[in-house]
Amino acid sequence: MDRQHLLAAFEVTDAELDVNRRGELTERQRQRVRRAVDDDATFMAGLALVLGVVMYGIGGYLAYDGRVFAVHDAGDVLGIAGIVFGTVLLPTSAIAWAGYTAWIASRARGPLSVKTLEGEVETRHIAYKESEIFELHVAGERYDISKAAHAVIASGARHRVFVIPEIRMVIAVEPVGVRGASGYGA
Repeated sequence: MDRQHLLAAFEVTDAELDVNRRGELTERQRQRVRRAVDDDATFMAGLALVLGVVMYGIGGYLAYDGRVFAVHDAGDVLGIAGIVFGTVLLPTSAIAWAGYTAWIASRARGPLSVKTLEGEVETRHIAYKESEIFELHVAGERYDISKAAHAVIASGARHRVFVIPEIRMVIAVEPVGVRGASGYGA
C-alpha cells in the first residue's frame, strides 16, 4: 500500500499531519475524536441502562419471590450462579464500562495533545466468534485501530504514529523510510 492509502485509512491530510507533528490537533480532528468518544459513551450508557433496569429488576423479583436462595441440590447452585451472573455481575460490568467511556468522553472535552511514537510497528488481528479486534503495537504501547487501518499498515516497517495519550487513540500513522517494494517513502 502507498502512503496515500495509509492517510486515507485514518482520514487525515498532509496538512493535518503537519499540525500533528507539532503535537497539536486540527479542529476537524478534535470534532471527529469527540464525536467518536461521545458515540461510544452514548451506546454504553444506553446498554447499561437497559441491562441495569431489566436485570436488576429480574434479580429483585426473584429475590423477593424467594427463588434466589432456595438451594436444594447441585442444580440449584448452578441456577443461582446463572442468576447472580445475569442479574448482578453482567449489569454491574456494563455500568462500570459505561462510567469508563463517560470518563473518556469527558477527557476528550478537555485539552488534548498529540504524542509521536516512532519505531517498527506490529499489527495484530484478534478474531472472536462474532467480533474482531485490530491492534497496533509500537514503542512498547498497544492501541486499537480500525480494520481499514490494519489493512494498510505494513507490519514490521518503521512508522511514525500520532496518538492522543489522554484517551489512548491513534489519529494518524505515516511511514518512515523505505521498506522493499511496499511503496512507502519518507
